[in-house]
Amino acid sequence: MQFLASPLEIPKDNVLILILKFQVPIFDIFGLYKSFENFFFHIITLKLRKF
Repeated sequence: MQFLASPLEIPKDNVLILILKFQVPIFDIFGLYKSFENFFFHIITLKLRKF
C-alpha cells in the first residue's frame, strides 16, 4: 500500500537514525508503524466503500 501516502509516513532513513540515536528496539518502532498503517488503511477502505 505504498501508493497511499499517509501524512504520518516516516522515511526509512529517519527511522534508522532514531534507532541509532536512542537504541530503541526495532520491533517497537515497526509495531507502532504497522499499527498506524493498518489503522489508516482501515479508515481509507471504509471511506472508499461508501462510494
